[in-house]
Amino acid sequence: DSLKGKTVILHFWDYKDSPLSEPYGQTGYLEFLNNRRRNQNLQVVGISTNGDLQTPENVARGRRSARKIAEFMNLSYPIGYDDGTLLKTLGDPRVSRGQLPLWVVIGADGKVKHYHAGFYEIDAAKGLKELEAVLSEDAGK
Repeated sequence: DSLKGKTVILHFWDYKDSPLSEPYGQTGYLEFLNNRRRNQNLQVVGISTNGDLQTPENVARGRRSARKIAEFMNLSYPIGYDDGTLLKTLGDPRVSRGQLPLWVVIGADGKVKHYHAGFYEIDAAKGLKELEAVLSEDAGK
């Protein structure tokens, strides 16, 4: 219910603390976007797809790893955990040789507005331009 009427960005990525490799799933830019648009009916939700979440004996380790990277990156948006079920339902880009992160934008009307696999082109002054354009279009700006 807390997401009803909001535009939601689902960001699927490993969210694991080791090995750390830049650009960290572009989480820094996503955090910037989240903070800048917080009062504009936008909610970012990170979804950890860490392989440890797929086996019951390793779930705690997978969740701990996601919390560590969130703390390291100082992320303020919530992070959920996926054992692969949600990613498979939405279409795992790795099945067709694509890559994570996967970005899914769900409009305030509950419909998928955007699906992007891989990294966005970054403009140092504007951040994730393509994602910003999708959000502006959805907001009717």
